[in-house]
Amino acid sequence: MNLEIDTYIVERNEEGIEFVREEKSRGSGFRRVIKKQISHNSDWHEVIEDYSRTGLSKPTLYHCIRVGSRLYNEKYPNNVIIAGFLHDLLEDIHTSKDEIISIFGENVANLVAANTKNEKLNEPTERREELIMRCVKTSEEATIIKAADILDNFEFYTNTNTQEGIEYCKNNARLLKKYLPESYKDPIFKEVSNILN
Repeated sequence: MNLEIDTYIVERNEEGIEFVREEKSRGSGFRRVIKKQISHNSDWHEVIEDYSRTGLSKPTLYHCIRVGSRLYNEKYPNNVIIAGFLHDLLEDIHTSKDEIISIFGENVANLVAANTKNEKLNEPTERREELIMRCVKTSEEATIIKAADILDNFEFYTNTNTQEGIEYCKNNARLLKKYLPESYKDPIFKEVSNILN
């Protein structure tokens, strides 16, 4: 079946956040709407305290919701918003890139994959640097998601007065600043640079 480009809608309601993906076939009248909701009863709650890779603990589900919500509030394209909500999914839940593709499409899955740590690298600093370089190489959109991730982590660790977490975020901000091409002009990158002051 020859499908048209997907239409993404992100909606907030009292039960949570709903992603809607609409597919239409050319000429046949076929239309399929796929909905996925993050709600208070979602299986995604299993990620709430699973942040052991850095040795720092934070409510990961709420972090992902804040990152996606920030991108939503700042009017980024829907594929960036959805990938922001899902950016830790491959790291924290037993799912696959193929599953993300089947629900949200290849573009969103590629943005999520770009923001996923390479667990084959043993050294944490090397893992972080490779991830940021991969985001930059993938696209400005992937790098915007990483910037929103850094900013949310920084705010969380600042509010909880977790010095180790604050330094972790500043190190990520330094790496982002180091690898950021001059052609990436989105204002979110200046915000990330500001946490170094």
